[in-house]
Amino acid sequence: GIIAATDRVVAVVTASGLKDLDRSAGSNQHDRIFQTTDEAWRWLDENGPELSS
Repeated sequence: GIIAATDRVVAVVTASGLKDLDRSAGSNQHDRIFQTTDEAWRWLDENGPELSS
């Protein structure tokens, strides 16, 4: 499918890489790049509820 400009996207990058990601998540925040999966999970725990509203 096609990711719409209003869709929210969570991307998981693996060793094989990631291509063609629409980064327009409708947010005025800068894109966040996590160094570890634990860091990403912590961020989702803290911010997940507001993303689904």
